[in-house]
Amino acid sequence: MNLVIQPWQLLLFILAGWINRQQQDIIEYLLIENQALKHKLGRKRILLNDDQRRRLAVKGRKGLGRKALEEIETIVTPDVSSKQLHQGVEITLQELGRLLHCHGIDAAEDAGRPFDPHLYEAVTSRQDRSQPDHIVLEVIQHGYCRGDKVFRPAKVLVNDLAHSPGPSRVR
Repeated sequence: MNLVIQPWQLLLFILAGWINRQQQDIIEYLLIENQALKHKLGRKRILLNDDQRRRLAVKGRKGLGRKALEEIETIVTPDVSSKQLHQGVEITLQELGRLLHCHGIDAAEDAGRPFDPHLYEAVTSRQDRSQPDHIVLEVIQHGYCRGDKVFRPAKVLVNDLAHSPGPSRVR
């Protein structure tokens, strides 16, 4: 009996292992922190005020920050020629998108929207007379946000009708 592992299956195994290691690191950190707090406080009950709860919640969310999102998207960006690998990566991207959505983190579809410097990072510009000025023409790298908070601004190509595409001439 020959067991053949497809490249996309290997990618999924590697991705699952990486995610598992990240989760184990977070769990290990939380267990150590919990033990330290129990040792410090003995058997006393911990009473937190609103500010302390908010800071604790922020610390808990840091495990899924900009760097982690960039690493995930870099690993599973579908630019491979194999059709099966491409399909596997697409399925993985859909599952990751669903997982992020469950945690309230969404990737925005921004092509065709007005440019907002708080949500986007203009990587380059182009003139397209068929589109209005300062419209996002293309999303180069998706941005992620939770509600009104932007985790990573989207890198976009913006329509700029004010500058002429030709070389500038000095008189």
